Amino acid sequence: MKHFRVCYDQIDSHEVWIEVSDASEDIKDVEALFIRNFERYNDESECTDSDTIITSVSEIDENGEEI
Repeated sequence: MKHFRVCYDQIDSHEVWIEVSDASEDIKDVEALFIRNFERYNDESECTDSDTIITSVSEIDENGEEI
Protein backbone atom coordinates (compact mmCIF):
# COMPACT_ATOMS: atom_id res chain seq x y z
CA MET A 1 0.00 0.00 0.00
CA LYS A 2 1.05 3.56 -0.65
CA HIS A 3 0.12 6.55 1.47
CA PHE A 4 -0.51 10.08 0.25
CA ARG A 5 -1.12 13.39 1.99
CA VAL A 6 -3.72 15.60 0.28
CA CYS A 7 -3.79 19.21 1.43
CA TYR A 8 -6.74 21.36 0.48
CA ASP A 9 -8.18 24.77 1.22
CA GLN A 10 -11.83 25.20 2.12
CA ILE A 11 -12.36 28.23 4.35
CA ASP A 12 -9.34 26.91 6.34
CA SER A 13 -6.48 24.64 5.29
CA HIS A 14 -6.91 20.89 5.84
CA GLU A 15 -5.02 17.72 5.14
CA VAL A 16 -6.06 14.09 4.89
CA TRP A 17 -4.01 10.94 4.52
CA ILE A 18 -5.17 8.49 1.90
CA GLU A 19 -4.06 4.87 1.55
CA VAL A 20 -4.17 3.46 -1.98
CA SER A 21 -3.14 0.22 -3.63
CA ASP A 22 0.31 0.05 -5.18
CA ALA A 23 -1.31 0.17 -8.63
CA SER A 24 -2.42 3.79 -8.03
CA GLU A 25 0.94 5.40 -8.61
CA ASP A 26 -0.15 8.58 -10.31
CA ILE A 27 -0.88 11.76 -8.34
CA LYS A 28 -3.89 12.39 -10.62
CA ASP A 29 -5.34 9.03 -9.50
CA VAL A 30 -5.06 10.15 -5.87
CA GLU A 31 -6.68 13.51 -6.64
CA ALA A 32 -9.55 11.73 -8.41
CA LEU A 33 -9.99 9.38 -5.44
CA PHE A 34 -10.08 12.35 -3.07
CA ILE A 35 -12.70 14.14 -5.16
CA ARG A 36 -14.87 10.99 -5.47
CA ASN A 37 -14.80 10.47 -1.70
CA PHE A 38 -14.90 14.14 -0.72
CA GLU A 39 -18.03 13.81 1.42
CA ARG A 40 -16.17 11.38 3.67
CA TYR A 41 -13.29 13.83 4.22
CA ASN A 42 -15.34 17.03 4.40
CA ASP A 43 -15.86 18.35 7.92
CA GLU A 44 -17.30 21.70 6.79
CA SER A 45 -20.70 20.59 5.58
CA GLU A 46 -21.83 24.08 4.58
CA CYS A 47 -19.24 24.09 1.80
CA THR A 48 -19.59 22.49 -1.61
CA ASP A 49 -17.05 20.71 -3.79
CA SER A 50 -16.56 23.87 -5.83
CA ASP A 51 -15.25 25.66 -2.73
CA THR A 52 -12.39 23.16 -2.41
CA ILE A 53 -8.94 23.78 -3.85
CA ILE A 54 -6.38 20.97 -3.71
CA THR A 55 -3.09 22.67 -2.85
CA SER A 56 -0.75 19.66 -2.80
CA VAL A 57 -0.57 15.90 -3.04
CA SER A 58 2.56 14.10 -1.87
CA GLU A 59 3.54 10.51 -1.23
CA ILE A 60 4.32 9.81 2.44
CA ASP A 61 5.50 6.87 4.48
CA GLU A 62 3.40 5.28 7.23
CA ASN A 63 4.73 7.89 9.70
CA GLY A 64 3.63 10.84 7.58
CA GLU A 65 7.13 11.71 6.38
CA GLU A 66 7.31 12.82 2.76
CA ILE A 67 9.04 10.38 0.42
